[in-house]
Amino acid sequence: MAFASAPALAVNTSFTFDLNGTGTAGGGSSYGNYRTYQLSSGSGANKLTVNLRVSAWSWSGTTITNAFLGNNTASNGGLYDINRNEGSGANNTHTIDNQSGYDFLLFQFDRNVQLTGVTANAFSVAGSLDNDLTIGRSVSVTSSWNTAPTGLNGMSVSNMASLFQAQKNIASSTTGGTLDANRVLNPGGSSIVTGKVWMISASLVNTDKKIDGFKLDTLKVQTNTNMGILGPIPEPATWAMMIVGFGAIGSAARRRKAIVA
Repeated sequence: MAFASAPALAVNTSFTFDLNGTGTAGGGSSYGNYRTYQLSSGSGANKLTVNLRVSAWSWSGTTITNAFLGNNTASNGGLYDINRNEGSGANNTHTIDNQSGYDFLLFQFDRNVQLTGVTANAFSVAGSLDNDLTIGRSVSVTSSWNTAPTGLNGMSVSNMASLFQAQKNIASSTTGGTLDANRVLNPGGSSIVTGKVWMISASLVNTDKKIDGFKLDTLKVQTNTNMGILGPIPEPATWAMMIVGFGAIGSAARRRKAIVA
């Protein structure tokens, strides 16, 4: 009697990271600092944990440099970015903006995930209130999730697309005259694009020519995991033998009932 191997049961699990006032700070209080987060779902053998490291960066000209990652705990706050050209970050430049270079946050996960949603709270920078953003998956950042990305600081790139693929530019929508902070992220369109390293930047295309500035409050991700092997699946011939056997057992039971009656 032969049996074929059964596939593992694939389950999509969603996580929502609260970036506002949570996480563990590391790396000091200057450029190159970071925050780490951990979320778990389920329990026992089905417990799934996702770890995340977030750091701040800026792309100016052709050079990428590390920046300062801030964390504002106000009701409309969240993580922000101060690059080396912004001094103390006055006049709302303590945001993820595209006024003095293109600020972006780098998200390093310990497993493949798809970014599905984010809350980008808009702040007025140089009189412009807008929160267009760009999302992209890393092509070449391969460092472990809990270490600084190797070679990224000081890297020269002529186009961010050479470093981050599956890029998608997401323009803000307006409802009742106010900016929509909750944004749906789906860089692959109808396909599922996953990766361990992602970035969210102030818009790299800036089609409307407005300066974008925002802080990231929550980040929603989805990951696919195997919940274990269901067990061997019988081959077709074995299924037939089992069905015949079940039928014989049923017939015998009916005959016994008739004799008793």
